[in-house]
Amino acid sequence: MVACLGVVGSGAVATPLDVQLGDEALGRILHHSGVKVIFTTAAQTERLERLDIGVTLKPLLLDVGEDDYRNWLHLLAEEDHGAELAQPEPDEPAALFYTSGTTGAPKSVPLSHANLAFQIDAILEAEVVTEDDRMLVPLPLHHAYPFVMGMLAPLALGLTIVLPHSLTGPQIVRALKEGDVSVIVGVPRLYSALYAGIEERAKSGGKIAAALFGISAALSTWMRHRTGLDAGKLLMHPLRERLGAGLRVLASVGAPLDPELAHKLEGMGWRLINGYGLTETAPLLALKPPDGKKLGSVGRPMPGIDVRIDPSAMPDEDPA
Repeated sequence: MVACLGVVGSGAVATPLDVQLGDEALGRILHHSGVKVIFTTAAQTERLERLDIGVTLKPLLLDVGEDDYRNWLHLLAEEDHGAELAQPEPDEPAALFYTSGTTGAPKSVPLSHANLAFQIDAILEAEVVTEDDRMLVPLPLHHAYPFVMGMLAPLALGLTIVLPHSLTGPQIVRALKEGDVSVIVGVPRLYSALYAGIEERAKSGGKIAAALFGISAALSTWMRHRTGLDAGKLLMHPLRERLGAGLRVLASVGAPLDPELAHKLEGMGWRLINGYGLTETAPLLALKPPDGKKLGSVGRPMPGIDVRIDPSAMPDEDPA
């Protein structure tokens, strides 16, 4: 995060990459992006050296001692501290994302300073979180959604970001509790796994515990869905305490959220933020606030955004 903010703040372009990229894809991206400097770790240097991309990269390592010339701290000694930072224009690129979507090889998506600033302002104006919140970000930051909504926007608002040690269930639960998390920035698959873990934990307590959980979950979900009453905070209190008593909002973007799962999560006493967007739109287009209504909806277009369907882009109707 710090390296990224330093790059963007200097007027350069940040290109966050997935550490799990294969050598071929990584080499293609490094060549295509025109990258000159790479922040990485010692374990990745041997891999970078064997890539044939036609240019020499300058590695700045984040995990070696100061006696290693590749330590990022040496960058400070090389810089002219009296020089003024570049002042990029709003429409100049700030970050370059590589996304494959469902169409194969990763494609580059540049986002400008204006793109990112617009999104940050829109989130702040939506007032779905406050500076008192503590946000868990269990998503990789090479995607635009966590990059903007899990890093830039929370920092701009001044709230605390909590990062799990790893993306395993126990470590996420540990981060929820020890970090006193109140908001999670996640995707539907994360929440599906979270609820499945809750069910599994209830079943492991024996038949009586499993039955009590089933009755309580069904009743609280039904009451929340049919009457709007938030019985989950009382009926599901023991489980909520185990996951972190302060957790109140779950933000879900990146894929459709199953309405049935949404109702179950709201039945636990939590509130859902749902949204829709694309990497190319930096990323959000629409946002549904945590008001407990229309859980299958992605909300309305955010202020300043117009959405329309282009008939020319629709597939032709089957003449049959």
